[in-house]
Amino acid sequence: MIKTLDIQSMEKFISKLRVTSSGSLPKFIRSFDIFLPILRGDRQAIKRIAIELCEDKANEGVAYFEASYCPHLLADNDVGVSVEEVVRNVNEGFSEGYKKFGVKANSILCMLITKPEWCADVVRLCDTYRHLGVVGIGLAGNENEPLGKEYFDNMKVGKIYQPSISQSASCGPMPSGADGGIIQIVLRKIILLGLVPVRSGMRVQFPGT
Repeated sequence: MIKTLDIQSMEKFISKLRVTSSGSLPKFIRSFDIFLPILRGDRQAIKRIAIELCEDKANEGVAYFEASYCPHLLADNDVGVSVEEVVRNVNEGFSEGYKKFGVKANSILCMLITKPEWCADVVRLCDTYRHLGVVGIGLAGNENEPLGKEYFDNMKVGKIYQPSISQSASCGPMPSGADGGIIQIVLRKIILLGLVPVRSGMRVQFPGT
């Protein structure tokens, strides 16, 4: 039994995580509130997930992948697990996964739109581990949230690292009838954030087309 969630079986736990109907990115990421408290600060679990992710990708026929995550969401200072240790645990798991399953993996460390105070720290981590398994920095969260002044103030520190850190941003699913909203989101991230690389593709289809 998972006491904090009052869930009696693994089947019920999985059903809580699954999104079975169409919706928005905020609806999808609400599942994070369920499983993150279980993983947070657990060194063995963090490393094991990295290893098993390599195993899953090997079973899918994947030779190389990049995993995006926010280290602050997995760290827990109360039990002595820092953001640095989270990154090291993930990197160690990927290294072990490569040895076991032959799948190469690297990390993209994510800033969160709703946590601008973490931005400078994420950039610092990317710079520290850029030759140790971290290949880029990302921006994640609800695209409908505004990027306030605090966010850009904290991002200024990243300018000195730009030559060595690849920057990317993801765009989640938009509801039907968005009328070009997703294009506006993409343009905002390219123009305001100065992003160059594209790490994932998308297909945009408007109603009636």
